[in-house]
Amino acid sequence: DNSADKENTSESIEHNQDEKENKGDNLDETLATKPSDDKDPSVADEKDKVTAEEKEKVEEEKEKSLDEKAKEIIHTAKFRNYCDHDLSRDLDTYVGKLMSDIIRFQDKTFAKDPINAKTKKRYAVGLREAIKYLKVKKVSCILMAPDLDRISSKGGLDSTVDDIKDMCKEQNVPIVFTMSRYKLGRTCLRKTPISCVTILNRGFQGSDENYKLMLELRDQLKESYAARLNIEIQTLQTAQHQNAIKNIQQQQQSQLRYVPGMDFVPSTSRPPSSLKYSPGKEFVPKSQMVQSQPDDEG
Repeated sequence: DNSADKENTSESIEHNQDEKENKGDNLDETLATKPSDDKDPSVADEKDKVTAEEKEKVEEEKEKSLDEKAKEIIHTAKFRNYCDHDLSRDLDTYVGKLMSDIIRFQDKTFAKDPINAKTKKRYAVGLREAIKYLKVKKVSCILMAPDLDRISSKGGLDSTVDDIKDMCKEQNVPIVFTMSRYKLGRTCLRKTPISCVTILNRGFQGSDENYKLMLELRDQLKESYAARLNIEIQTLQTAQHQNAIKNIQQQQQSQLRYVPGMDFVPSTSRPPSSLKYSPGKEFVPKSQMVQSQPDDEG
C-alpha cells in the first residue's frame, strides 16, 4: 500500500509539473502572438489620427482668416466683434429720442388701461426677451449695446448674441449697435445696465421720423465699417506678400557663396581641400607615387 501511495503521489507531482509547463508554453504563445501597441495597426492609426488632428488645429490657429485678423485690429472691448457697423454719437442721439418717445407712449397706455396695456406692449428689455419675441416674429428692430461681456463657453453670452443675429437675419430684422450697457439702461430709465432693447411690431409709432433716421444712419455706418474692414484686409495681404518676398530672397541669398555686403573670403585663405588634386596644386602621377614609396621606406 505504501508503495502504491508513493507511486500515486509521484504521478500527481509529474502531472502538475506537466500542467505548469503547458500553461507556461500557452502564456508564451499568447504573448508572442499578441501584438504590442506599437505594432498594433489600430493603435498606430489612432495615434496618427491624433497627431493629424493636432497638426490641423495648429495650422488653423496659425492661418486665421484675414477677415478675423482685420476684425481683431478694428474691434476693442467697448466695440466687440459682433458689431457690423461703426458707432456714432448721432446714432446714439436718434436712439435716445426714439426710446424717450416709446417709453412715454407706453407709460400713457399703462396709466389709462393697465390691464389691456400688456397686450399693447411697445418694447422689451434683455436678451431672453429678444429671443422670446423673435420666435413669435413680433420684432421690428433690436437695439444692442456694443460692449457686452465676452463669455465664449457653450450656452454663454457670445452664443446667445449669435443666435439673435441669425434669427434677425432670417426675419430681416435690423440690429442697431448703440451707446453702451450703462447708457442704454439710463435711456430706458433703469438703474442697471441693459444688454439690448427689443422694439416690438409698430412699437415706434409716434416717433417714426426718429426711427427712419436711425435706420438710415445705421446703413451708412455699415458701409463705412465695410470699407474700413476692407482696407485692413488689403493691408494684411500686402504685409503677407512682402513677408513672402523677403523669405524667398533670404532663401536665395543663403544658397549663394557671395552676396553684396558680405565679407569676401579669397580662395587662398580658405582651408586646404581634401581632394587629391585641385587647380593650382602640383600633379603627381600614380606611377611616381608608387615608385617613391620604397625609396621612402629605404
